[in-house]
Amino acid sequence: MKILSPYALGATLYMPATRADLLDVVFRSKLPELRSLVVCLEDAVAAIDVETALSNLHVLLSAIHDRGGRPADGPLLFVRPRDSGMAAVLNDWPLMKHVDGFVVPKLTLRNLGAWEQAVTNPELFLMPTLETADVFNPVAMVELGQALKANLNHRIIALRIGGNDLMGGLGLRRNLATTLYSTPMGYVIPMLAGVMGSQGFALTAPVFEQLASPNLLGEEL
Repeated sequence: MKILSPYALGATLYMPATRADLLDVVFRSKLPELRSLVVCLEDAVAAIDVETALSNLHVLLSAIHDRGGRPADGPLLFVRPRDSGMAAVLNDWPLMKHVDGFVVPKLTLRNLGAWEQAVTNPELFLMPTLETADVFNPVAMVELGQALKANLNHRIIALRIGGNDLMGGLGLRRNLATTLYSTPMGYVIPMLAGVMGSQGFALTAPVFEQLASPNLLGEEL
């Protein structure tokens, strides 16, 4: 199994699996400086569009295969399944050899076993997303980190912090005038950096989706 550094991710772009320009991004004819891409089948895709999104993903991977694989200098490519059941199906697609791994949504200690059973392909890396109520509990995070290290440590590139879902769990939304660090995430993110970082995990900052606010992005960085 190859080794991927979390620093190779850069600023990861999430794109719904329903988009028609995914191949252009993979082959750098669009967004040539992008370093990592997540094709999302989860909350970026409405339930009625799931089958269309899966078909579009298959078309994307087939096109990559027909071109002889992804370009060596192209972005890392990940898929975010809707749940462990979908991941189990994708895990068995031969075309998944053109994907670096899965972003695991809403991982908890309770559903970790289901994900372990679903993603048996050892060539697929994992980036679990911490975005449930358990994340506010440091003890729960210690236990989750220990479980991840016990069985999946060599396959995890980084843990992703789901800022929007965590804010939603508190009944809050991002304020367009302040950074995420001025919200309760200003406690959660350093706590996770300490609890998970001390166990050897790299973490990514929450997604910044307010693309019309470059000054706020600068402050958040």
